[in-house]
Amino acid sequence: SPASVVVFYNSDSPYSQQLKDAFSAALVQTNGQVVKDVDITQGGFNPATEVSDAAQLGANVGVLALSKNKVPTAVAIAQANANAGTPLTLLGGDELYNPNILKDGDSAINGLVLAVPWRWQEGDAFASQATNIWQGRVSWRTATAYDTTQALTNAITQQPTRAETSQLLQNGIAIAGTATDFSLFDRIPLVQAVPGTSAGFRYQFEPI
Repeated sequence: SPASVVVFYNSDSPYSQQLKDAFSAALVQTNGQVVKDVDITQGGFNPATEVSDAAQLGANVGVLALSKNKVPTAVAIAQANANAGTPLTLLGGDELYNPNILKDGDSAINGLVLAVPWRWQEGDAFASQATNIWQGRVSWRTATAYDTTQALTNAITQQPTRAETSQLLQNGIAIAGTATDFSLFDRIPLVQAVPGTSAGFRYQFEPI
């Protein structure tokens, strides 16, 4: 059946606002509907009340379109949802793909699905090397920073001036041994919070 969605966002963040708008626009293509938008920055925001109200409106999915500085609120929403009679299926964006939500969310974020630019995968060379170096799993930020550094290094090596380096990067430069999963242009990588201790907590994100 089509999804009925409540979207939690923070209007003080362009990222959050854009994610909310993009998700709402995409939902229309699947015949789903947003039953309520909830701006968590508004006075009087109460996670338990909002989760309950959304359920009464027929919502079966909750989208946490929140920026990374709102992880505590994302956790509070997840905790309220876990205590609800019929919990919402929770989805989120890449800003929530970080250790804090695993540590603080614990069992409340079990099942949370995030769309991310890159995900840790068993057998991936970069993921394995990074895990050995950092003694734990790294996020998409580390992976894309690695690729960016490689691209910049290659550009500087080829064209030593600032202007020529900038032009090369604008035109696009090939790099080898990349960490980023570029299949995201065909299919967005997804991860889900599941029980496990490889991230150093009782839950971890696994590819789905």
